[in-house]
Amino acid sequence: MILEQIYSKPTEHDHNLNSVLEYHFKTGGKQLRAQIVMTEAQSLNLTENQSTTWAQVCELLHNATLIHDDIQDNDPLRRGQPSVWKKFGIAQAINAGDLLIFKAFSLAATLNSTPLISLLSQVSENLVHGQAMELTPLTHYQINLWENYQKMAAYKTGALFTLPIEGIRTLGNIKTNESYRNKWLRLGVCYQILDDLKDYLGLKQIGQEKKDIIERRLNALTSYLFKDTPQDSLLLLYLNANNPDSFVLKKICEQIEQHQIPRQLIQWINIELKSLKDFCSEETAQILFGYINKTIKNMEPQIV
Repeated sequence: MILEQIYSKPTEHDHNLNSVLEYHFKTGGKQLRAQIVMTEAQSLNLTENQSTTWAQVCELLHNATLIHDDIQDNDPLRRGQPSVWKKFGIAQAINAGDLLIFKAFSLAATLNSTPLISLLSQVSENLVHGQAMELTPLTHYQINLWENYQKMAAYKTGALFTLPIEGIRTLGNIKTNESYRNKWLRLGVCYQILDDLKDYLGLKQIGQEKKDIIERRLNALTSYLFKDTPQDSLLLLYLNANNPDSFVLKKICEQIEQHQIPRQLIQWINIELKSLKDFCSEETAQILFGYINKTIKNMEPQIV
């Protein structure tokens, strides 16, 4: 595993924080970003050290965001196990995420590429902007919910798909134009929509379905439901109430089901995937699209 190569042995700074990170990494994960690096690097004549190091950088940053996101989302579980903050406390979880971020930069520096450090810095900034957008009260976005949702998802999730591919292209002296970058950002939006659907259906946290809607997060379902009706009375009630009551939440969910929003979002994803099918290698496409198709298949029994 890419990350086990970093945290498999004690270091001169060995202390409880290393145990925290070992615990987090042992919960598993798909390591999709590392897979993107390793498959796409095959055609670029990069050294094994270059591709492996950049794969580690991408996974370190990604895992830092997971640890921090669980704190901000108040999620008690990660991959079926107690999340880091739940097991070790919020303070140590913040330290663990911070350490991974700084470790990503120090590891990237070993590749001796100023453009790589600039890329890593820009992506890190975008991640923070995306997370801040998700946590901003919905009243701030009530006119363009769907448009702002896609922008948030591109920053928060899409950026972590551009990082691996732009990094190895930079190492291979290949420039990345805006059109190519946008395809990876759009792929990230598809992944974020899937994550929101999992939350809605209760597949993300058992017993905590519709958490995003209850907490009035910027999410795919309500954003898509009201994308053409920004002044809908139910939406305004949902947005402006200090604490939406069960009646309002029930009506929102009834509207989502009545308009078959989960089904519409899956159709939206499928349309996006058709336009993206030729933007990466066949092996990478099998990894990325295979995960999406498997996730959708698992959702099908619960989708109206």
